[in-house]
Amino acid sequence: MLRQNEKGAGQIVSCDPQYFMRLSFGLAPSCLWIGCIDSRVAPELITDSSLGEMLVYRSPANTFCLENDDVGAVLDLAIHITGESDGR
Repeated sequence: MLRQNEKGAGQIVSCDPQYFMRLSFGLAPSCLWIGCIDSRVAPELITDSSLGEMLVYRSPANTFCLENDDVGAVLDLAIHITGESDGR
């Protein structure tokens, strides 16, 4: 997996040398994706999105329970980050 990661990163950089530099400036997703932990589902792939366009939260059976501290943190982050990225 590490070799494939290096190969993939190299291919991205050869096409777009500034790609990872742009991603390093911080989060700027335009939406929150709530999905299952199913490894067969790749949100960026099925929505034709680039890395960093979505804030992704995954849980068993797509559960999103407000009593869960993780859910509260993700929701708070999504509200603040997506609001900042669209000027609100």
